[in-house]
Amino acid sequence: MMMMMMMKIKMTTMLMMVVMMVGATALQWSSVGDIPVSLLSSGIQMLVNALVPMANTYLATGYPLPTLPGLTLVDPTIGYGADYMFVATSITYQPPIGAVSFTKPAAAPARGPVAIAIN
Repeated sequence: MMMMMMMKIKMTTMLMMVVMMVGATALQWSSVGDIPVSLLSSGIQMLVNALVPMANTYLATGYPLPTLPGLTLVDPTIGYGADYMFVATSITYQPPIGAVSFTKPAAAPARGPVAIAIN
């Protein structure tokens, strides 16, 4: 039996799903003699059949990726390394309505010397 996690990115959320692939269970070796693997295999299969749908229900909500307002991910892909995974993407930025303007402010009026009056 083998399980695999499938992932994809939709908008700014990473969606995940556990996929179970059924395989044959066989005893490789034992220090205590023959073990009835079929009983163990059916017990594990029942446990997995109960846990995988619960895990998929939990994982279906997805994991939100960190972004900034106005930032859009373009064609994101998921990559894997030996001990890590990463998201590679292009981005576009559209400033939100009412965002801070980056125009040069008008020149400040000239100020004279400061006078302090003490009574």
